[in-house]
Amino acid sequence: MGQSWDDYDKAGAKGPMSLALKALFGLIILVAVGGTAFYALGWFGEAGQVAKEEFGPRGSLRKYTWFKDAAQQLQAKKANIEAAEADLAASKAEWASTAPTEVPRDVREAMDLRRKEVLGLKANFNQLAAEYNANVGKVNWSAMNVDDLPSEFTEYVNQ
Repeated sequence: MGQSWDDYDKAGAKGPMSLALKALFGLIILVAVGGTAFYALGWFGEAGQVAKEEFGPRGSLRKYTWFKDAAQQLQAKKANIEAAEADLAASKAEWASTAPTEVPRDVREAMDLRRKEVLGLKANFNQLAAEYNANVGKVNWSAMNVDDLPSEFTEYVNQ
């Protein structure tokens, strides 16, 4: 069958804008779907980049080196604390039989300074030990704590 005059009247009433609106609506849907897809792919790309930076050879070597250096520093700090405590104990032992008022002022000041030095050394040790322990607990660092490195440091938590 052919078209009737009513079909032409309906098409004329809609006009060319109907076709343009349909095309515009289709374009909007296409841009929204495409934009969402590219956004999601961007997340995967960024995740890959972060994984490469954190777990790649360069990042792994940096973290492993940090653990080795920190462990050596903590051992050196521990030795410094023990030496300072031994010196303080020797000074106290030397003056133990003397009444506190009889100990010369410069000796009392030197022993007080050594006591404060020990506290400072312990605080310094604790700071690095806390950072070491925090890094051991991080998922992107813990795999690099290998060899003979300790899993944590806790020796001088009290001052």
